[in-house]
Amino acid sequence: MHLSMFLLLILALFTSLSLARTVVPGIIRWTDCAKSVPELTTSGTLNTSAIDLTMLPPTLHCGQLDVPMDYSKPFCETNMITLGLAMYRPVNPKGVLFFNPGGTDAGVVVAWEVALNVTQAFDGLLDLELLVLDVRGTFSSNQLNVSLDTLTPLFGSYEFDAVKNISAAAIQSWIDNSLPPGIIQHVGTKEVVRDYEQVRKALGYEKINFLGASYGSFRATQYAATFPERVDRFVLDSVAPHGRQALDDIEATNRLMQRADAYCLNNASCPFYGKGKGSVLKAYKQVLTIARQTPFFIPECVNTTTCYPYATDTDVQTLMLGNLLGAPDFPAILDGIYAALNGNGIFFGNGPRSLESVVAMPLLCNDYGYERNFETFQSSLEQGLKNDITGIGQTQVWLIQLMCSAWPFPVPSSQPLAVNNKMLLVTADFDASAPTEWTTFAWEQAPNSALVVRHGDDHVSFLLVDQPSTKITKAFLNTGILPMAQEIGPCSVRRKRPTLRRWISIGGEQLNQLNHVVQFVHHHGVSRQRLPKIDLGIAADAYEKAKAFVAPLNNTQKIAIVMVSSFTSDNATRKAYTNTDGVSRLNFFMFVSGFPMGNANTMTWDRDLIAAQFKAVGDEYFATGYNVINGALLGPLGRVPEGGRQNEAFSPDPFLSGVAAAEGVKAQKEAGIITGVRHFLLYEQESNRTGGMGPSSSVYSSNVDDKTLHEVYMWPWGDAINGGAAAVMYAMPRVNDTHSCENNELLSGKLKEELGSPGFVCPGESAQFSSYTSANAGLDYSPYSDELWTQATLAAGVANCSLPQAQLDDMAIRSVLPYYFNNYHNVLRNHSALIRKIGGEAISLLKNDNTNGGGLPLDKLLSISLYGSHAGPALAGPNFAWGVQGTSADIFQGHLVSGGGSGQLSLPYLITPFQALSQRAYEDNSMIWWIMNNTYSSSGGSGQTFRIGGSTGVSPSYAEYASESAPPWPGIIADVLYGDVNPSGKLINTIAKNASDYLASVCKTTECPFSEGVYVDYRWFDKEGIEPRYPFGHGLSYTTFSYGDVTVTITNSSASTSKYPVGQLGLGGQVDLFDEVIAVNTTVQSTGFLDGAEVAQLYLSFPDAADQPICILRGFEKVKITADQVAAVSFSLCRRDVSYWDVVAQKWAVANGTYTFSVGSSLRDLRSNTTLVI
Repeated sequence: MHLSMFLLLILALFTSLSLARTVVPGIIRWTDCAKSVPELTTSGTLNTSAIDLTMLPPTLHCGQLDVPMDYSKPFCETNMITLGLAMYRPVNPKGVLFFNPGGTDAGVVVAWEVALNVTQAFDGLLDLELLVLDVRGTFSSNQLNVSLDTLTPLFGSYEFDAVKNISAAAIQSWIDNSLPPGIIQHVGTKEVVRDYEQVRKALGYEKINFLGASYGSFRATQYAATFPERVDRFVLDSVAPHGRQALDDIEATNRLMQRADAYCLNNASCPFYGKGKGSVLKAYKQVLTIARQTPFFIPECVNTTTCYPYATDTDVQTLMLGNLLGAPDFPAILDGIYAALNGNGIFFGNGPRSLESVVAMPLLCNDYGYERNFETFQSSLEQGLKNDITGIGQTQVWLIQLMCSAWPFPVPSSQPLAVNNKMLLVTADFDASAPTEWTTFAWEQAPNSALVVRHGDDHVSFLLVDQPSTKITKAFLNTGILPMAQEIGPCSVRRKRPTLRRWISIGGEQLNQLNHVVQFVHHHGVSRQRLPKIDLGIAADAYEKAKAFVAPLNNTQKIAIVMVSSFTSDNATRKAYTNTDGVSRLNFFMFVSGFPMGNANTMTWDRDLIAAQFKAVGDEYFATGYNVINGALLGPLGRVPEGGRQNEAFSPDPFLSGVAAAEGVKAQKEAGIITGVRHFLLYEQESNRTGGMGPSSSVYSSNVDDKTLHEVYMWPWGDAINGGAAAVMYAMPRVNDTHSCENNELLSGKLKEELGSPGFVCPGESAQFSSYTSANAGLDYSPYSDELWTQATLAAGVANCSLPQAQLDDMAIRSVLPYYFNNYHNVLRNHSALIRKIGGEAISLLKNDNTNGGGLPLDKLLSISLYGSHAGPALAGPNFAWGVQGTSADIFQGHLVSGGGSGQLSLPYLITPFQALSQRAYEDNSMIWWIMNNTYSSSGGSGQTFRIGGSTGVSPSYAEYASESAPPWPGIIADVLYGDVNPSGKLINTIAKNASDYLASVCKTTECPFSEGVYVDYRWFDKEGIEPRYPFGHGLSYTTFSYGDVTVTITNSSASTSKYPVGQLGLGGQVDLFDEVIAVNTTVQSTGFLDGAEVAQLYLSFPDAADQPICILRGFEKVKITADQVAAVSFSLCRRDVSYWDVVAQKWAVANGTYTFSVGSSLRDLRSNTTLVI
C-alpha cells in the first residue's frame, strides 16, 4: 500500500468520523512459509486461498527477527518486538535488494508474489535476493491494536481544538491497547531504518541495494543518511515530503484538476465535452456551493452502515482529494461531478472506516516534526489556500497535522540525504500523492544522482512494468550506472546539477550544510561486541587470559573491576589499577625526574630517543607503584596553535604523531605500564571543554567531515593501537553534537571496531554524563564515576536490561586485558643523562649567520648578555607544589620549563639559562650581563655579544636562534650554544610570519566546524601558497649535508594491484594496511667539517583522484654521520601510507595514477625526487 492508499483510509476523519520464545538477537529464525501466509491488502494481487501450501517454491523463504522495541535502550525480553519478513532467494544471488512498497501494506506479500510468479514487476532483477519486511506495528511485525472507533463525527470546516481532543482520546486508546507497552511511539521511520540495518547484519551483506516506493522512499533516504557506508544502489520512486509539503500538495492537486479539465477538451465521452476550457473547474465549484448550502441527500445510504446519507461540502473536498491521489480514474471523477450537478451526490458519499490493521496515524505522527498548535496549522492553511486556484481546499499535510495535533511524544529529526552515494530518483509530474517537487528537491541535494521524470499521473512508476522509467530503474539496479540525460518517450532523465541548496528536513528543522558532512548517529543501544571478530594479533593471548579470569566471576566482582575496586574472594583476587596523569613525569612527586615535554621529545625526530624517554618515564611510574598512565596525547593533535596542551602532545602532522605514539606505547608496555592514550577524539582546544562559553553552557562540539576524520585525526590512533595501546581515554567535548561518552558510533564503531582497540575505554575527568548510556556506548572502566556508577546502580541496570549482561562481561574483559598484555619488571635508574641527551637533540636551530665570524657556535666570547625574566628563576619553585611559579602577568615571570595542569613536571631541581651561562662565563673567564625583566630592549655592550630572554612565546628576535620548545634542562642550552652538541632537532609544526596566516583559531561558540578539512598546519600553508617564517621539518646544523638520488621499489606487487585492503580487521585497522608495499632509498652525505645528525624526510604527492594535499609526510629517518661520510637511508611505506579514505566505500583506497616521492631536509628544502605509477 502506497502513501496515497493509506491516506485514503484516513481522509474521512475530517468529515464524518463515526468510524468503526527464547530471545536470540541478531539471528533470523527461518520459519515454515505454509504457516506464515500473509494477510491480503488493498493493493495485493495474491489470492492466498488458491495457493497450494504443500508445493511452495524453494525460492520463497519466511522468517522472524527479534529487535529492540526502543533502540535507545538495550535489547532484552522486556524491550523486544518480532519482525516478520519474507524473501525471494535464488540459488546463486549476486546481491540483495531491499524493497519497501510504502505505506503500511503487508510487505511480505510482495516476496510471495515474486516467488509464485504472479507479478512481473521484478522481472530482470531475479538474480538478486529480494527482502521485504512488514514494517513494525503491522501484520506479522507486532501488529498494533489501532482503531478509529473512538473518533466521533466531525462536520463543517476544520476545528483544530475539537479535532485535537478527539485525536487525543483515540491516541490514548491505542497507547493503552497496543502491546508491548510503549510500542506506539516506536513505529516511526527512525526505528524502521534501524530494523533494516539489523536485517542486513543478520543476512551478512556489507552493502544493500534498496528500492523505496512512495513512503518507502523516505525510509530509503533515512537509511542512506543513517548508514551511508551500507549503501550500494538506491532507487527512490516517488519521494516522500521534505518540508514544503502543503504548498507542493496544493500545486499537485491543482495540476490534476487542470488535467481533468484538459481531458474533457479532447475526449467525447466526458460529460463536459464541448463546453470549453475551465468547464470542469467551474462545475466542481458549483458542486461545492450546492453541498455547502444543503448537504447532498444519498438515499442509498439510508438504513445502512456502509455509508452516510448526507455529504457536506467538506465531504466533497475530502473525496475529491482522495480520488486524485494514486492513479486517478478521470472518467469516474468527471461522471461523479456531473451527477452531483444533477442532484445525485453518491460519488461523494462517505462511509465508516476502520484502521484495525493500519498504523498510518502512529507512523506519520512519529515522523512529522512541526509545532503542534493551531497557529502553525492556521499559517499553513492560509498559505496553502492562497495558492488553491481550483478549490480542492485540502491536502495530505493538513490532514496529518490535524491527526497528529495531540501526539504526546517527541518527534525525532530526520537526517539529511546522503549526498555522496549514487542514487536514481523517479517521479511522475502529475502525481498528487508525492508531488514531483519533493523528488526534484531530493535530487538537487544529491550530486551523484539522476532524476527520471515520467510524464503521467501514476504514483510509483516502478509498478508500470512496460514504462521506460521502470526499465531505467532495473538497468541501474543491475549495473550501478546512472543513465545519461535524455528524453525517452514519455519520460525524461536529468543529470545537470543545479546549485547545491541546503537540506530542509521534514517539519522545517534547522538547516544542515551539506558537502561531505559526516552524520554520526547517536547510538544509545547496546555497544557492539567486537573482540571475537577482530584479529587481535599480539593481544590475542591476553584476551584469552582475561576472558578466562572473568568467566567465573559474579556480577558484584565484575562491577568492582570496571569501578576500579579491589576484591578478594574464594574464586578470585584482583587488585585495582592505580593510575595518574603523566606524559613526561610523575606529577606532584618528589625525587623523580622531569623529562622534556612531549613536543620537545618529538622534535628530536629520533625513534630511539622517543622510545627511550617513554620507557624511562614508565620505569619511574612502575617503581612508585602505578600501573596505568594517563599518558601519550594524540588529542590535541595541534589544529589550533593556541589551543593549549600542545606541549604535551606530539605534532600536528598525523604521520609523525602516529610514529611517536606507537614508539611510546611499545616502550611503556616493556616497562610494565598500561598507557592510556588520550584524548579520543577531536579534542583540539582547552577553551569551553567543560562548558561556560558561547550562548549555552554546553561543551563545544567538534564538527568534522568523514574524510578529515580518518585521514587526519584517526590516523595516529591506528598506529598507537597497532603498536599495542590497550587503554584509551575519551575526550570531554562533543563530536558532531553528541557527547563522546555517549557516542556509540565513535567509541564502539570507530575505536573498537574500525581501529580494533582491544582494551578498556575510560573517561576524562568530568567527561561522563550518564550511567547506562555511556556504558552501552563503549565506556568500560572509570575511576571518575562515583556518582554515576555504583554497585547498586550497575547491578540494577543488569537486572532491568538497562545494562545487558553481555555488555558488563565485555567491559570487565576489556578492563582486565591490559594486565595480561604488559611485561612487568622494576627498573629504577638515574635518568639525568638521557634527559640531557634528548634535550640537546630536541633543540632546533632556525637561523644562523656565520658571516663576519658571528653566529653559532659561540667561541672565545668577551661577554654575553641575557635579557628578560624568562632567563632566570621564578620567585619560588621549582614546582607548583611549592606554591608560586610565576604570576598572572601576560609575560611569565621566571623560567618556564614545562606546561601546566596535568602536564606539569615535578622537578627535583632546575638549572636556568642564567645559571648555565654563568657557569660558562666562569669557566671561560668571560663576562656575563643580565637584566631579568621585560622592560629593557637596548643591546649595548661591545665585542661579540649574544642575547637570550624575552617572552615564553616565539618572537622574531628569539626565533632567530631557537624554537619555543627548546627544553633548557641542566646545561643543555649552553651545550648547544657553545657547540658541545651539534643541533639536529627539527620543527614539528609550521611557524608563521603572522598569526592570521593560520586558518584555525580557538572556537568561542558551542559549534566548532573543522572547516579546513584535512588542511592542518603545513598542508594549509601549501594549499594557499603562504610563505611561513619557518617551515615544517626545518632545523639547521653546524655542519651541512647533501642528498643522493631517490629510488622507489614496489615490494608487494599483489597488494599494489588491489584498490582496497582485503585483510581482516585487526589492531589499528585491517591487518594488511600495515604491510609494507613500497621501499624508498637514498643517501645522505656530510659535506661539512663536523660530525652531525640529519633527519631525512620523505614527502608523498598523490594522484589527483585521491584528493590529497600537495604533499604529506610519509617517512623520516635520523642518521648520525661523521664528517665527509655517506649514510644509506631507507624508508618503508605500508599500504595505508599510500592510501586515501574513500568516503563512499568507507575503506582506505589506493588511487591509480602517478605518485611523487620527494626527500629532503624539510618540507621546503626537498633535494631529490622520483615518481611511481600505480
